[in-house]
Amino acid sequence: MIWKKKLTFVFLASLLLLSVMSVMAVANGIVVDNSKETGSSLTSFDANDIVTKEKDTSVLEMNTTTMGTTITWSNWYFSDQDRDGLNDTVDVSYDLSFNTTTSLNVSFLVNVYFLNGTLVDSLTFFLTASGGYAYHWFQWRAPYSADYWFKVFIYVNGKLDVTDEAYWYGADAFTPAPLYSSWWFSDQDYDGLNDTVSAGLDLYFLGINGSLNVQVFVDIFLYDQSYGNWLFYTQLYYNFTVFDLHYYHWFEWHAPVSGDYWFNVTVLADGTFHADDAMTWYGADAFIPPPFTSDWYYHDDDYDGINDSVTGDYEIYVNASLPANVSIIVDLYFWNAGWQYNTTFWTDLTSSWEYAYWSFYWQAPSPGDYLFNVTIYVDGSFRGSESVYFYGADKYEPPLIYSSWNATDLNGNGLTDTIEANFDVYFSSNLTEDVTVWVDVYYHDANNTILWYYSALSFNETIVNGNLSFLLIWSAPFVANFTFDVYISFPDGRMLWLDLFTWQTQESYYTVNVSYYWNAFDQDGDGYNDTLSVTIDIISNSSQTLYLQLYVDIYYWNATIGNMTYYDTLFFNVTISGGYDSITFQWHPPFAGDFGFELTLNVNATILWSDYFIWYGANPYSPMYTIDYMNYFWDLLDSDFDGLNDTFIADYEIQVSPRNDLPVSFIVDIYYQQPGVNASWNRVDSLNFSFTAFNGLIFQNISWQAPFNGTYRFDIVVFSNGYLIYNQSLTWANVFSPKIPNSWYQLYSWKEDQDQDNYFDTAVIAVDLHGSNIRTTVDVLAIVTVTDIQYNNKVDSFNVTLHFTFLGLPDEIVQQRITWHAPYSGDFNINVQFIALSSGTLTVSKDFAFFALNGFQGGLPPTTTTTVPPSNNTTTSIGDNQTNSTTTLPPAPTTVLTPGFTTTSLMFLLSLGIVASILRQRQKHVASRV
Repeated sequence: MIWKKKLTFVFLASLLLLSVMSVMAVANGIVVDNSKETGSSLTSFDANDIVTKEKDTSVLEMNTTTMGTTITWSNWYFSDQDRDGLNDTVDVSYDLSFNTTTSLNVSFLVNVYFLNGTLVDSLTFFLTASGGYAYHWFQWRAPYSADYWFKVFIYVNGKLDVTDEAYWYGADAFTPAPLYSSWWFSDQDYDGLNDTVSAGLDLYFLGINGSLNVQVFVDIFLYDQSYGNWLFYTQLYYNFTVFDLHYYHWFEWHAPVSGDYWFNVTVLADGTFHADDAMTWYGADAFIPPPFTSDWYYHDDDYDGINDSVTGDYEIYVNASLPANVSIIVDLYFWNAGWQYNTTFWTDLTSSWEYAYWSFYWQAPSPGDYLFNVTIYVDGSFRGSESVYFYGADKYEPPLIYSSWNATDLNGNGLTDTIEANFDVYFSSNLTEDVTVWVDVYYHDANNTILWYYSALSFNETIVNGNLSFLLIWSAPFVANFTFDVYISFPDGRMLWLDLFTWQTQESYYTVNVSYYWNAFDQDGDGYNDTLSVTIDIISNSSQTLYLQLYVDIYYWNATIGNMTYYDTLFFNVTISGGYDSITFQWHPPFAGDFGFELTLNVNATILWSDYFIWYGANPYSPMYTIDYMNYFWDLLDSDFDGLNDTFIADYEIQVSPRNDLPVSFIVDIYYQQPGVNASWNRVDSLNFSFTAFNGLIFQNISWQAPFNGTYRFDIVVFSNGYLIYNQSLTWANVFSPKIPNSWYQLYSWKEDQDQDNYFDTAVIAVDLHGSNIRTTVDVLAIVTVTDIQYNNKVDSFNVTLHFTFLGLPDEIVQQRITWHAPYSGDFNINVQFIALSSGTLTVSKDFAFFALNGFQGGLPPTTTTTVPPSNNTTTSIGDNQTNSTTTLPPAPTTVLTPGFTTTSLMFLLSLGIVASILRQRQKHVASRV
């Protein structure tokens, strides 16, 4: 009985080993059996079968089929692609081998089931095997959180040859992630190899409320073949604001050198980690663009059917981090029994971008063949040249343009008020074409120094057999010096300029008939009239469009001095189109009394009509409050000390009755007016101050800086409990946006331990930019130079653009940071120069000393095993409140060869073999006893 005990012990030990291995496989999420071929399923054997087949060793061998198909290697890899911490995607790859090298048609059928046998999905793939080998990869995402059973059927030349199956336990449903990325490659230097990567990032923000400041960091690593690891190469940085749940961001990058690159993308939303992504680009080719590209076009400018002019468009590769000087020289030759030099012309331009652009236009002075030799220099260095031929050029014969301008007195009072112009245009061909005549009208200011746009006229005409004749009649809307720019446009978009004429009118031709009516009524329901409504009807003596300005000067009866005193002015733009227009407005008195209204209708500076009326016994529109007294002060300041006003300030003190504590809303709507008479007011900002006024006494200070040059209007209203207390409108002209003064910069520096080894290894320079009530983005170029203090040699240098976005808040501070890792232990000096990109001027230059920095050993916690960049890496990080995220660098490519069975199936086979061997020994023992 001893052998029985031994047999039982070994058998139980084998089963225990098998159970442990099975549990370990299940714990990893999947059980794979890829050694089963048709007719030899492992589950068809048991111990008794093995006893009866003592010499059958097929269980321990790789069975082959008719085609000798064998799964030489398979891999099932799980990943969390919706980034919720649970695996939701499986990537499957198969290596197949055949006992023949002839071409074979191979197809895969993959059925995915729930464990109860319900079919979930079915996938079909087709491929061709040649040379005795085939490889196939596919990906599948779990639509539900469940356990799955995969059955793989491999057909060769239409016959089922191999089956495989696997189980995936604990799969998580794939749900949309906060970031989807698409990467594609292109050959942009046209040498047949991909040198440029483009990426599209689909960003999703759940539960967004208002706006989000989003920062995208793209760390780029280059694989070092010598040391077999990834070296940090550069960083791309993007900063923008989103207002929606979904935002698409795109960027492009050229490989500067050939090699393998790894991209790590980190997205921050309002300074906190939001999403990340990674991509490896193997075999990138260096981007070596052509020195320039050009496109030449030929035109028939005189419409005689033969080309007489040429345009050359140039795109010159500069790749300048600082402005580059580009010179283009064109030597012109003509053919006269040989190429003879004619003339040289050139242009100089400056470019701060990756490419410089230049367009060249030339008209042939006589018929013939021409040669253009173009030479290009960048910063004084030869960049390239080319020769362009213009064969069979026709002489450019411009149309003959005759014009006569005559000032007339249309209204018959002896003063010129209307201009008449006759045009006759003769083309060199019998051209017949419908064209549009355009007349842009401008006027000079009183000093004849500034030219303002007034309006544009257009009407249709026809060129008949090469002749065009038309009459222009235009009446002056006001007294001024007018300029007329006349040209025609053809249906294909080409323009032909005809004339430029200036005329000083003696008076305005326009007369207007104005009628108006006004009434006062009780709007707040207290029995007293508190609202004035005025309607003005205007009839012009011409159908020509007229742009008018209506001024309403308001006065109140001052009993102290016994006379009317000026109080405020209302302003309205009025457009008379078709000879008639009407305007209506309402106004509430700020306090009780008698008010006078002077209405003035102007055309530019010319008064066309005016009138005056008085409203007696006006009552303030304020059921709850009346103004006892009001003091206010406002002024314009030069905050950046450049001699130009850029800041509006105002102080208000208002006492209202009843004198109790009341909630107050002080609202300032700010409007901007485009230059010109016909410009409309567009609101660009709104300030809202809410507070409690004690004892009915309201105090408010206002400070606001203009975002750009122009003219502004401030509409100020004060409310309490829904009732209007006070309103006012102020206009501010000749304003200039402030420049960023040096005093706005505040710089800080400190050291950090970013590789978490308890030693400072990273230098951080924080840049604070201060602003107040400014809505703008300031771009500053930071030029960073790092020097070893002990040896006085340059260790590193790089440039980075800092984006400071101001939201218009009072006393706002925006911070950006520059981070640098020490490549080795030592003392370092970091010099930073800040250049305002808007002006290209140096604003601040400062040195920062960092002593006793330890060599940076990588950015991951000690518990994470990772191939980190070596100590000579330099990284630059920019942004507010950055959150470090754990990053796993991609390993170097390795090849793993696995037999046609997994570790689990191998142990199962070994255990069966052990049991079979013991049973054989038992048979022999029993036979010997018999």
